[in-house]
Amino acid sequence: MPSRTHHSGFTLIELAVVVGVIIILLAVATPSLGGMLQERTVYNTAYQLLERIRTIQQLAVTHRVGYPTYQMSFDSLNGTYSTTIVGKTIIYRMPAGVSFSVSALTEPFSFDWSGSPRQGGTSTLPPTSPTVLSNPLVVTVSNSSGTKRVSVSVSLILGRVSIGWMSR
Repeated sequence: MPSRTHHSGFTLIELAVVVGVIIILLAVATPSLGGMLQERTVYNTAYQLLERIRTIQQLAVTHRVGYPTYQMSFDSLNGTYSTTIVGKTIIYRMPAGVSFSVSALTEPFSFDWSGSPRQGGTSTLPPTSPTVLSNPLVVTVSNSSGTKRVSVSVSLILGRVSIGWMSR
């Protein structure tokens, strides 16, 4: 008596159904992934800015010296900001589709030896000293449509640097 061999596997119809389900799931998930990518880009950019502000503050406190040795400048028109550390200036550019705005601030921005925020000051002759901030520094980072916004703020007295969503 001849023996029957049983082959196990998937039929073409079963494979087509699985591929169809995967395509439908991808079509549903793609729009939410785009929004999530924008959200992460805006938040990560704001967090990098927060870390650079904290670095300037920590250096000013550690070395007991602030302006002009450690300072930041903001150029929202060109989408750049810069840090100056012991005479070396590094310019940072916002990623594509991300912009920022700064609350009223007289350039440059720095911290004193105790970590309190300061604004203004010039090293040209005659030199002027930075003054105490009159309002908290708030840098708002947003996507190009303004639907995703994160604020980085520096408090007046203690110089506490914080980050928070304004709109998601």
